Order: sequence, then C-alpha cells, then structure tokens
Amino acid sequence: MERRDNKRSWSASNGEPASSSSSSSTSPAAVLDGGVILSKILSDHKMTWDGFLNDIWQTQPFVFSWNESKSRSSTLPGSIDGCTDPTATTVLAKDDAGRWRDEFMTKDPWREIVAQGWNIVLALLEKSQANLLDSTTTKSCNNGRPMHGFEAPLIFQNQQVLSVEECETLYRNNLFGAYLDGASMVFNHADLLNAHLAFLCQDFQQKRTESIGFPHVYANCYLTPPKSQTAPPHADDRDVLIFQVLGKKQWQIYSQVPVPYPYPHEQVGKDGLEVPSVILQGPKAFDDVLYPGDILYVPRGMVHQAQSTDDSLSFHVTVAIATHDWTLARNMSRQIEATLMRIVDYRTSILPFTGTDREATVAKIQDQINNAFQRLQKEVTPQIVLQDIETRIDNHNREAFSDRMSLIHSARVAGGIDHGLIKTNAITTENDGNTMLQRVGSVAASSITYTSIIRAATPSEKAYAQSTLMCGTSSGLNVREEVADAVMKIISTIKVSVGTNQRFQVANLRSVVDNPCPQLCDLTLLCLAKRTVELGVCAVVV
Repeated sequence: MERRDNKRSWSASNGEPASSSSSSSTSPAAVLDGGVILSKILSDHKMTWDGFLNDIWQTQPFVFSWNESKSRSSTLPGSIDGCTDPTATTVLAKDDAGRWRDEFMTKDPWREIVAQGWNIVLALLEKSQANLLDSTTTKSCNNGRPMHGFEAPLIFQNQQVLSVEECETLYRNNLFGAYLDGASMVFNHADLLNAHLAFLCQDFQQKRTESIGFPHVYANCYLTPPKSQTAPPHADDRDVLIFQVLGKKQWQIYSQVPVPYPYPHEQVGKDGLEVPSVILQGPKAFDDVLYPGDILYVPRGMVHQAQSTDDSLSFHVTVAIATHDWTLARNMSRQIEATLMRIVDYRTSILPFTGTDREATVAKIQDQINNAFQRLQKEVTPQIVLQDIETRIDNHNREAFSDRMSLIHSARVAGGIDHGLIKTNAITTENDGNTMLQRVGSVAASSITYTSIIRAATPSEKAYAQSTLMCGTSSGLNVREEVADAVMKIISTIKVSVGTNQRFQVANLRSVVDNPCPQLCDLTLLCLAKRTVELGVCAVVV
C-alpha cells in the first residue's frame, strides 16, 4: 500500500501496545486461570498443543470451525443481520445487556464473546467516539497529539486508510457517520478498550511455565460493512488468529509466500511494497467463508485478503502474535550491537586515511573483526539472547496485564460494558418537562440502541441540536452510494410526519423502504438513527 506523508500507516501497529500509566490493584481473578479458550478450541478439534505447533504453526492456514453446522450462521447469538427478530438474538433488549458473567468465562468464554458481539461492536464505537471527541477538543493543550493511552481507529475507504485530516474533513471524527458512508474501521489494541477482548488475550497469553499458550498477544478488531473489503491483499509480519464474531467474510489465502517470515519493513501490500502478481494469480491455500464462531489461523508472511458478503456486515477480532520480534536474527543483532558499542577501540573513526594507509587500515580492520568474533562468542550466549527476549516480553505483558485487569475489574463491578458515552453539562428543557438533551444532540444520539424509538424533530429541537454540535462533529450527512436512495426515503418519511404521533423503531426502519438493498444492514440503520438525532433531523422518544 502506498504511504503518503499525511497518511496514517495501518502497518504501524506491529506488535506491542503503547505503554499506559493506568494501573489496577486487582489481583488475578479465578476467571483468569488461563488457557480456557485455547484448550477448548484444540480439544473440540481433537488436536493437542504439540500437534498444532508441529503440524500447522507457521506452515499452513487452518480453520477451527464452530462445532455446529454452518446453517446456523444467521441465528447465532450476536449475529444481527438476517435475523427475523434481531432483539431476540442479542442482549440489547434484555435487562442484563452486556453484563460481565464470570460463569460463562470459565465454561465457554469464546461462545460468550460471540454472544456479546453486538455489544462489543457498540462498546468499541462509543468509547472510541468519545475519546476522539475528547482528544479533538484538547488538541490545543496537547500539541495536537491524541489523548494518552488512546489510539484512534483507522478508517478505510476504497481499501486505503484515510489520514487524520481526511477523517476530520469528511466525517469530523464521527465514526457512525463514517460507517454510514461505507467506511471500514480497524481498532488497534482493542484488548485495552474492552473487557471481553482483554480476557481473550489474557487467556491466550500464558506464562512460560504453562504447557499451552503464547508469550504475548494483542487484539485488533475489524468492522467491515456489507459487500466491502477493508484492506488490499497483503502479508503480515506476525502470525494471527482470526475470530469471526458477527456476520460472514470470504477469505482468500495464497499458497506462495513472497517473503518468508517477513519483518515489519518487508510486509508486501503495505507501505508501497507491491504484492507480486504471480502470487495473486497462483494457487490458494484457503478460499472459504468464515461464519460467526469460526477461527482462522494465518501464518506469518502468507498473502491474504477478505471481503464481507453482500448481505452481511462483518466484525472479527484478530489475535496477533508478534513473532517477528522473537526471531534469533533480530535478538542476536541487538546483543551484538550492544557488545560492540561497549568496546572503546571500536568507537574510533576509520576514515580519513591517505592512499598509502589503505592496506594497513584493511589489515587493522581484519584484526578487529577477528577479535570481535572471539569476544562475541564469549559474550553473546544463547542464555543472554533468550533472557533479553523474555525481559522485553515480560515488560509488555506487565503493562498489558495492568490495563486489561482494570477493564475486567470495572466490568465485573459495574455488571456491564462501559460504552464510553459522550458527556456534556448542557441541559435545556421544554414545556413537556423532558430535557432537550435526552431527545436531540450528541448525548441523545449516544444513547440510541437498536430498540430505540425515534420521531421527527420539532423546529426548536433541530435548532437546539444544531447550536450544540460539539467541536469536531459534522454538520452534514455522507451516505454510501448503494444505500443513498433508501436513506433518503427513510429521512423523508420521518420528516413529513412532524406534528403527528407517528413513531419509528430503529429496528423497523428498513420496512419504510420498498425492496431495500442488502447493504442497508442493521448497523447502517443504527448509525443513521444516531446521526439524524445528533443533527436534529430526528428526536428520541423518551
């Protein structure tokens, strides 16, 4: 992928979470004994950990299919699109919506994560949206940098990541507006944003004394609208496990590997490195659809691409294993450099010299090289190399553990998922006694769920919403071309009902349109409702 100076690089998040100052006094809970998910995945497929490492690891892709038939894909808990009654298969309409339940995390945590898929998507969107607006309003006092500990989602259009400036110009940092326009999103290090994903990573990340698990993992999440492809064909510098949570996605993995075990600067399909055409024209090692609950292992260096199906959005979690950082070459080079830097004689400059000195200089360099090899053999030992790897992994794990446990502790205490709702102190009332804040504007929009009821906004409500648009929010509406006609039909139908008692449930907005296109998915309807309430076109019935 071409990387421009004003672009954010989607290959930049290569492994290690940013350090954070957050801490937690929470001790490891019983639910974090570890290895629950990975052990169950392997046992369900009659596979041992050693068998996985010996037969599959870094050699071939492999699918751990959900232990039910694929015909269940449209009715799985957490799968929204295609359901006759979406609220019946999600936790949105229940009293325990999104709540943390320890018994599920010890019995079948992966199934629980799939069941919570819709809530996890909303939590990531709402929390990231709130953080984006907060960081936007504090730019002047933070030298234009994002808030500490927050990594803004990457927004993709036409398989290209948008720059910060483009996101502000097109969407004013409104993620729901971006999705409504057909944008895909990548939430890097989502295990530092959501308790369920924090648990997932902690479960996969075991101590070296354990018999199963990886030294260090982190989670990136991909949200893709129907009939879309987030990124072009590319290879990664890490091994990954793809956890399909919502919807379906067609994956293609190519058999030929352009760069074996690539480092970050060798990832084809990223940062201007083209994927050789012979790879894309060659045979495929995998070409199939992932359904909710399926898990796909993709080895480091294998070129792949994925596209959501025509009738379903896709949300998957990528558990990344930063194997490029644990190589012998990389870690030996660190130790070799550190050793040579400590030798004072090697700090002197070789140049300049006269022509007659060249032969003597070459001989001197050869002696120094010979001495260096002897010294390196003594000082760069396998124990030192391994200790360096372990120390850096332990440092990453210590930071990640603190942040993850803080999320899990908060979720357990609160009994629910923190959606990171936008807060404001502005409150205005009308004669009906309800706060204007609850009906229109950004705060009202943040409270909307799939079961919310909306209506046409009154002139005074629209004026209030427009006057209180937060700094950095959009005053317009960008809509994906495929759904533009349907969106206009929905908006016009609601607007002409002003002054009547007509009400519209978000879940039923599709019924307003004759023969709606498949791309008018449930999340699109939710984003439309949020944006129209934020802009004052519609109001929430409270």
